[in-house]
Amino acid sequence: MGFRWIQFMLPGGTKVEAISPVADDCFLHDFLRSRGEGIHHITFRVTDLAAAAERADAAGLQVVGLFTELNTWKECFIHPRSAHGTVVQLAEWVDEDTSPPTLDAVLAGEIFSVV
Repeated sequence: MGFRWIQFMLPGGTKVEAISPVADDCFLHDFLRSRGEGIHHITFRVTDLAAAAERADAAGLQVVGLFTELNTWKECFIHPRSAHGTVVQLAEWVDEDTSPPTLDAVLAGEIFSVV
């Protein structure tokens, strides 16, 4: 997808994710060019993405990028115009293996998501 990422699990199920573009045609290049480095988005885990997206829409928030094709990962975003300039991601996912990866595997791009 043109970028590499790593997630760090924090107490209470919170995750911090760092992403970096590795291809020139990655959406991240345009984002960084127009807004500079910093926080790209905040993710909230939901148990039912479709219901969460409907509630957000009913609350007057602009929901974009609805993706529900996979059983293991579903997401949508609240447009920054609706969230005081911050991209908000709503996501529903299935927890996978939580064994820690090696640093070498992450740096080599062999690990795409670390929980």
